[in-house]
Amino acid sequence: VIYTGSNPLPAGTTILSSYPLATQLLGNTETRSLRCSYCFQKQSKLLRCAQCQNVRYCNRTCQKKDWTENGHKLICKQLKRKECATDVILAIQTLSKLSKEEYQH
Repeated sequence: VIYTGSNPLPAGTTILSSYPLATQLLGNTETRSLRCSYCFQKQSKLLRCAQCQNVRYCNRTCQKKDWTENGHKLICKQLKRKECATDVILAIQTLSKLSKEEYQH
């Protein structure tokens, strides 16, 4: 079905659905300490990255996915030294995902 100006989309119709190339949990340290850095779920007990101690995860699955899919592997050392700004983190995540096969068309 092709929709035109005289044939508008029904309310609630999904036009485009896509996963983000980059995500970053923002806020103060207290806010960030309550949510998983990968899935953003609020948890009472979170595991910290053993290396940088700056990001937290609900479980090993989220930690592994953040390491491989979101590029945490590329920024972990900089986070440990507190040398990584949010815009740099987002850029690294984007480049990491774009370099993966599923984003190369």
